[in-house]
Amino acid sequence: SLVVRVGPSPGSPASPEERRDAVKAFRAKGKKAVAYSDTFGELGNSTLGYYLASAFDEIYIQPSGDVNVNGLAFELPFAREAFTRLGVTPRYFARYEYKNAINSYTEQDFTAPHREATEGFTNSLFGQIVRGIAEDRGLTEDVVRGLIDKAPLMAQEAVEAKLVTGLRYRDEVLGGLKEQAGEGARFLYVKKYLERAGRPNVSG
Repeated sequence: SLVVRVGPSPGSPASPEERRDAVKAFRAKGKKAVAYSDTFGELGNSTLGYYLASAFDEIYIQPSGDVNVNGLAFELPFAREAFTRLGVTPRYFARYEYKNAINSYTEQDFTAPHREATEGFTNSLFGQIVRGIAEDRGLTEDVVRGLIDKAPLMAQEAVEAKLVTGLRYRDEVLGGLKEQAGEGARFLYVKKYLERAGRPNVSG
């Protein structure tokens, strides 16, 4: 079995996507994968963390935990006004209006193409997350969107909504897995496992 403690922020959107693929490849071999967390988003949005966890066979949180899966937001700073005050003139060249990486330096707000591109990316990513959660938790996309609109969910609400498998503390999750694995089973950290089994890649 694979057991993973999922933290609140797994990095950029690409990071949980890549890890989800790895978990699914592991499960495809007929092996069990279990995720647990104290809470998903007690201190803020945990959509990406939960998205990663949804790829596992089972998901557990502690009885006092929450599932704060409330969508995506991207915040972009604009510094043209600050540069003006400093007497600095940024000099960049963009080929077309949708090449907007430099807009943080040259604009003080979204241009129409920049807004269109950002909203398009955000909506596409959000749709991908909704589809993934729906598929992995055996729900419809409409139900998942409704739960996201309703979040944050208390622990028991999350169980009833099928977003988590059950409410367990860490020691209960680990104890249950050891019991299922049988006498003599023990846990091995991934680093130690790789030392013994050999890395699949030369680096990375």
